[in-house]
Amino acid sequence: MKKRVQPMAVQNNSGEGAWQRSLGAPRKGKGRMKNGHRRTGSFSSTFDVSEQSELSHWIPSHITMRKCITFIPDEKSRGEDRKCKCGYLQSQHLQIALKNEKSSDTKWNSMQHTQSLRTNAFGEIEFVGFGQRVGKFVRVNNTTEPEDVLKLMREQWKLELPNLLISVTGGAKNFYMKARLQEVFRKGLIKAAQSTGAWIITGGTHTGVMKHVGEAVRTNAVAGRSSNKVVAIGVATW
Repeated sequence: MKKRVQPMAVQNNSGEGAWQRSLGAPRKGKGRMKNGHRRTGSFSSTFDVSEQSELSHWIPSHITMRKCITFIPDEKSRGEDRKCKCGYLQSQHLQIALKNEKSSDTKWNSMQHTQSLRTNAFGEIEFVGFGQRVGKFVRVNNTTEPEDVLKLMREQWKLELPNLLISVTGGAKNFYMKARLQEVFRKGLIKAAQSTGAWIITGGTHTGVMKHVGEAVRTNAVAGRSSNKVVAIGVATW
C-alpha cells in the first residue's frame, strides 16, 4: 500500500459500536461518517447541543492534519484524474497543490510537500446493519502529540483511563481461521480486556489479524453478553 499524506487516524469504539469493518472507515454502502466539523449527517442522540459545540471547537483547536500542497503525478497514473505520489487523486487536492505541480521525476516528501492544517475530519462513524452502532473517529497529524490524543479520548470522548493496553499486531494478509479457533480467540481477547479494564489497539483495517480482532469485538457488542464495555482503538492510514 502506498503511503498516504495522512498516516494516522484514530477511531474509538466503546463496546456500543459493532465493528462491521473493524476499526477502519467502513466500506461504501456499509456505514456513514458523521463529521463533527463538516457534518454529513445528524449526530447520534447521545450528544446534546452543548457537547457538539464543545467538540467542534476543541478538536480543531488542538488537533491538526496534513494536506498535500505539491501535486507530483505518479508515473504509473493515467487518465484525466491522475494520482499524486502522496496517494490521492488530482481532484482531491487543494488548488495550491495544483499550482505547485512538479514533474513526475520529483521525489515526494511527506514533510516538504505537505502543510499542517486544523483537522476538519472528526465525529462519528455509524455502522449500518448492527443496531445502528456508532464509533468515534478523528483525522490527526503524524506529528500530533500523544498527550493531545489522550486528552481527546479522556476529556472529550469520556473514556476511562485503561489499566492495561493490549496491542494486537500481525500481517495484513487475510487468512482462514477455523470456527473453534475463532471462538477461543474471541473469548480469550474479550475476557482479557474486560477483566483488566484494558484498551485494545490494532492497525484498524478489515484485513489479516486486525479483521479477526474487529469481528471479536463486534460479536461481543452485538451479543451484549456483559455490561463491561470493551474499548478498542484503531490507528490506520487516512
